[in-house]
Amino acid sequence: KSFHSSKVQVTANPFLGDDVKIGVSAILLGGIKVGSRVTIAAGSLVSSDVPSDSFVFGNPHRVIDKFGN
Repeated sequence: KSFHSSKVQVTANPFLGDDVKIGVSAILLGGIKVGSRVTIAAGSLVSSDVPSDSFVFGNPHRVIDKFGN
């Protein structure tokens, strides 16, 4: 699914795993895979795959924490 709102912009159908939280004004570019249990901080630009159990932020995004299972 793709969607665009004033809060979050998603392009070209990225794959989103379960329990993904996306902050306000984040941008997810097309063709990427976001694993399960990921939090994307507000204003982040996600341009490549994100592993499961991660917290990411920034432009371009950086993984700043990996949560244990």
